[in-house]
Amino acid sequence: MLLLALQMPGTILPLFLLHNVCFTTFPFGFTMEGQYIVMHLVIIAAAMGVGETVRQSGGAEPRL
Repeated sequence: MLLLALQMPGTILPLFLLHNVCFTTFPFGFTMEGQYIVMHLVIIAAAMGVGETVRQSGGAEPRL
């Protein structure tokens, strides 16, 4: 969870600093690089949500 939280700012930073690389028209006209960045943000957010759910439940108990 910590590593995903540390990766999130680095992943989102190009959207704010490199407008001409990420957007054709702001805010929804993404280039291929912009789509790639947004895809990674969604995957990171989903992994953090799943990880937090597993962490709160204490993990799954093995069934025999």
